This record gives sequence, structure tokens and C-alpha cells, in this order.
Amino acid sequence: MSKFGKLLGFNATEKQTSVKTEIIAGIVTFLAMCYILTVNPFQILGGESSLWSSVFMATAFGAVIGTLLMAFLAKMPLAQASGMGLNSMLGMVLGGVYGFTFSLGQGFMMVLISGIIFLLLSIVKIKGKTFRELVFDGMPVAVRGAISVGIGLFIAYIGFQSAGIIVGSPYTISDLVFFTNYDASVTGAAVCLIGLFTIIILEHYKVKGSVVIGILVATIAGIPLKVTNIDVLTSAEGWKFWNNYKNFFSVGDGSVFGSFMTVFKDGFPAGSAFTVIM
Repeated sequence: MSKFGKLLGFNATEKQTSVKTEIIAGIVTFLAMCYILTVNPFQILGGESSLWSSVFMATAFGAVIGTLLMAFLAKMPLAQASGMGLNSMLGMVLGGVYGFTFSLGQGFMMVLISGIIFLLLSIVKIKGKTFRELVFDGMPVAVRGAISVGIGLFIAYIGFQSAGIIVGSPYTISDLVFFTNYDASVTGAAVCLIGLFTIIILEHYKVKGSVVIGILVATIAGIPLKVTNIDVLTSAEGWKFWNNYKNFFSVGDGSVFGSFMTVFKDGFPAGSAFTVIM
């Protein structure tokens, strides 16, 4: 473990950890984060789309690359994956916003430009500190602490929406679901609450693996309620990796590579709404 720890850049003895602890921590972190694999393509593309599986794979590879960079470059035991802000913006752009409708290439061009700007702000230094560090140092301590809380609440809000606990309301914009008429529309909310309260109770009694146990309990509870879809496990087609994700590795319109090329093909078409704004 000492040699393995040195490879990753930390002292195993000093951190009081072991191979078993690190493996379990990795599994728990993955299960807590893997929601982004499906939420990311859903936020960008909605339901059915030829790009859905490609965005799924791109999200997975992005998380792998980001986590490895955190381990071997930053020397920090943190996992990193796609955020829940820019994907929503891209979904809005592709669906039309402020009276303009943007193409896929234009939407990706906005993401590319913002990524380049953010990268420059992260590497360009002023008096020994990057611009990002200077901005962060200039924030009040209360605001710094509120950032993490705000991100957590944002993710929780999206999760409650997806589960059906938070629903739309013509009076207050958002409202809680009513369980007075129990039918298929509230089963997702019920399963979510089962998993959530399982985790809360186990955390209260300091049971190790509470998050993993809560996920398993919710998954099992969702089978009779027809929320957990096990068809993908019982269907032979669901285990055919290449059939499901071949678009990602191709160069056609349904692939990530093909979509990336649209940035340069129609990112700045003459007379477009994007050109007008720029």
C-alpha cells in the first residue's frame, strides 16, 4: 500500500488508509456520482436521440480523464465528472432561447469558447496566482462556503424533480407531489423517499456504506413498483456493448467525433443568430 500510495502521491501511513479502504471508497464515490451518466445526456438532448449513447460515453470518458488528472497531476483523492450547469445551458440553446434557435454546431461552439476562456483563467497567473485564485480569494468567506451548499441544493433539486417529488405548480412555480391519489405517477417519488430515508437513518446510526445500502434498497424497492427497469439486465441486446455504443466510436452524425466536427462546419454560419449576437 505504501508503494501504491506513493505512486498516487500520498503517504498511506500518514493518511491511515489501506487498499481495502480505498477500493470501498472508490465504489461508493462511483455509485454516488454515476447519476451524471444518464442525467447529462438527458439534460442536453431530452429523450430519444441518435446522440444519446454518444453523450453517455463522452460523459464516462470525461469523468475517467478528469479523475486521473486529479490523482496523478493534482495529487488529490477527488473524483471529477461533468457538472450540472453547462449541460442545462446547452440543452436550452439547442431548444431555442431568447427567440433564437441554434444548431448543434453553434451550441458546441459556445461550450468550446467558454471552455477555452475558463482554461486561460486557470493557467494565466497574475503576481504568482491564477485569475481564478484571485477571484476566489476576493470572495467573502460566507460566499465561499455557500458555493458548495448551493451546488448541493441545485443537484438535490434536479434529483427531486427527476424523481417526481418536486412538480410544477401554476401558483408557486414548484410544489411537492401529492400522495393522496397513489398511482403510477408517484411511484418514482416513493422509491426516492425510501432510498433517501434509508440513507438518513443509517447515517444517524453511523452504519458504514449507508449510501451504497440506500441505493440498493431503493433499487430493490423499485422492482415491484415498476420504477427499476431490469429489462436491460435480462435482455441479451442490453449486454451488447458495441451495438449500443458503436455511434460513439464512428465518425458519422451520431458520433461524438462527428458532432465535434460540426463546431467547425457550422459553428459560425453567415447570417445566423449566433453571428448576430457575436
